[in-house]
Amino acid sequence: MQLKLIGPLRIHPNNSDSIFHSPDALKIGVYVYAVKVKNVGYLTTYVGETGVSFLKRIKDHVINTLGGYERIYDPDALQEGKKILLWNGMWKASRQDCFGEFIDRHSELAPIISQYVRQFEIFLLPLDANTRGRRRIESAIAAHLYNQPLPVGEFIDSDIRYLKKLKNGETPFEVKITGANAIYGFPANVFAWLNAFSWMNKTAYYPCQQYQCSTALL
Repeated sequence: MQLKLIGPLRIHPNNSDSIFHSPDALKIGVYVYAVKVKNVGYLTTYVGETGVSFLKRIKDHVINTLGGYERIYDPDALQEGKKILLWNGMWKASRQDCFGEFIDRHSELAPIISQYVRQFEIFLLPLDANTRGRRRIESAIAAHLYNQPLPVGEFIDSDIRYLKKLKNGETPFEVKITGANAIYGFPANVFAWLNAFSWMNKTAYYPCQQYQCSTALL
């Protein structure tokens, strides 16, 4: 299978290179969130897949981030190649009762979130495949990145739900990616076979009552 990595695309629609102006944004497939790091280039922070248009999925991400559902990292530190957690989101079971805390901290977090959202750039891998096929490719790429040495591996959170193994009857397949050198450490080819991936718990996350400790360097 041959795929082409498209990007970078900005999120804000006022930018000429915004995802809002890209015809590829109306397609489905696998997408990559990346941030430009000084003296390194683009580093991947998240790999996802979508069966609705890329544009709709990215809009949902942005809305969730602005509303405190997603994690927030220090945007200035990201540009230096470091991950400093400022807000741990509300998507995990241990964090779903933290809405009051988010309201209390909103005036502090709002300008940071605005900077954080504007900082990200999106890369697209348009792919006409079913959900399982998209998830296998998504997981293969994420696992490749996660198992790379610093600084690549540290930029992928360890608790995202990616696939771990094949189903009975599934066979591996190779995916070749043109344009992969646009992102530092991104694979030019991966095998969607899933059995040998190592997902280690690199990161400690905190429930609401322990959040005073959450600005830890990861």
